Amino acid sequence: MDYMNNSKRPQSEIDFLAEINRDLPQGIDWKRGAIDYLGRLVKAGGEQTERYHLIKPFIGGPDFTDFFCDIYKLLNMLQEIKLPMKSDVLDVACGPGWTSHYLAKLGHRVVGVDISGEMIEMARLRMASDPYPPYPELPFKAEFRVHDVESGPLEDVPLFEAAIFEACVHHFYDPILALKNVSRNLKPDGIIAIMEASAPEIGSKYSESDHKIMKEYQTLERPLSRKQMIRLLRLSGFEHFQFYYPINGYFAQTKSVADLVGKWILESREWNVIIASKSAERMRQISPQFTGVNEREPSLNFFPGFYPEQTRADKSRYRWSSIKSSIVLKNVDELELLIGSLVPKMCNRQQTIFIYIDRELHTRIELSERLDSFRLTIPDLRASSRIDFFSDSAFSPKWVGDKDDRVLSFTVEVISIKQTKPAAKDGLSSQS
Repeated sequence: MDYMNNSKRPQSEIDFLAEINRDLPQGIDWKRGAIDYLGRLVKAGGEQTERYHLIKPFIGGPDFTDFFCDIYKLLNMLQEIKLPMKSDVLDVACGPGWTSHYLAKLGHRVVGVDISGEMIEMARLRMASDPYPPYPELPFKAEFRVHDVESGPLEDVPLFEAAIFEACVHHFYDPILALKNVSRNLKPDGIIAIMEASAPEIGSKYSESDHKIMKEYQTLERPLSRKQMIRLLRLSGFEHFQFYYPINGYFAQTKSVADLVGKWILESREWNVIIASKSAERMRQISPQFTGVNEREPSLNFFPGFYPEQTRADKSRYRWSSIKSSIVLKNVDELELLIGSLVPKMCNRQQTIFIYIDRELHTRIELSERLDSFRLTIPDLRASSRIDFFSDSAFSPKWVGDKDDRVLSFTVEVISIKQTKPAAKDGLSSQS
C-alpha cells in the first residue's frame, strides 16, 4: 500500500522514503497492522502478554536485561533534557502508556497518542490503577488519544516543551511526516527525544528476526541506520541534534575499564538515542558540549561571503554568495553542488567563477545567458578541506529599486554529500 502523496513532496523526501522502505515485505497494510498489533500479540501470547504491557517495563525475570535497558534509557533522557516542573509533554506512539505514566508521576502534564485504540485503553487503565499523584492537591495530568501522527498534528492541545519518541520511530512508514507533524505541536524552542536501536546489519540474525516479526504480526520493525536518522532529522527540520550512547552501571576504577567505556561512547553505532531541536540555543542549554559541529559526521560550514540559507517554493535550499566566499568541510569525501547565477541575464555578460580546493585551483566555471547553472562534483576530498570561490561579477537588488542592499554573485545548492571513508573518532556526537 502506498501511503505517500508524492505530488507535492520534494524529491529528497521521496528518495529517502523509497530507500528506507525498499526491503519491506509486500502486500501488508501497515496502518491496520499497527492498529491490530496488541490484539495479535495477546492472541499469540495469551493473558501473560497482556499483563506484560500493563506493567511494562517491570518484569519478573529471570532475565532483567530488558527492564534495565528500558528504564535506564528513559531516566537518563529525562535527566538530560531537564524539563521544567509541570511541563507539557507529548508521548508519541505511547503504546500501553508506561512512559506517560512515569512523566505524570514526575508531575508533568502529558498527552499520550497512539494509532491503536486497544493500546490507548490499556494506557488509560494503567493510569486509573495508580491512586497516588505526585501533588496531593492535584490529580494526575495525563490524557490519552487515538491519533495517527503521520496523518497530521494534534488539535486542541497546548504547545509542548518536549515530545518523546520511545522506541517508536521504526514503526512509522513515513517518519518524515511523523516528525514534521509533531514539530507543529511544539514550542519554537521545543525538543524531541528519540530512543531507538540502530539498524542491524543486513542478513544478520537481528535483521532476519525483524523481517519475521513484520510478516507474522504485520507491524513495522524497520530501524534506521545512523546516516538515515541524520537525514530524517534534517528533512524534518530538526537541524540541531546530539547523539548519545545509553550507558549505565557501576564500573571498576581501572584503566582497562575506562578505555572500554570510552570506546563504547565514541565508536558505538548500535543506538540512535537523540535529543533534537530547531533551536541551537535550546540544545546548548541542554548539552553544554553541544557545538553545532559533529566531529564524526560529514559537515559543511559556510563562512562569511555566504548569506543565510533560503528556501525555494519546491523546498530546495540554497545560499547566495558574494564575490568571495568559502566552505570548510569535515569528513566529506565527495561533494556535489549546483552553482547558478542571475548575473549573465541581468548584466548581459559572461560570468567566471574560480573554485579552489585547499588553495589550489580546481576548476573554472563559465556562466552565460544560455548556461546559467552548473552541476559540480568534487571527489577525493581530504578529511578536512576548504573550498574557496572567487567570481568576477556581482549585482545588488538595490540597483533595481529593492531595499535589499546585499552584493550577490551566485547561488550554491548542496545536491549530495558522500562519505565513503571511515569517519574520524575524535569527538562526541553533536550535529548542526
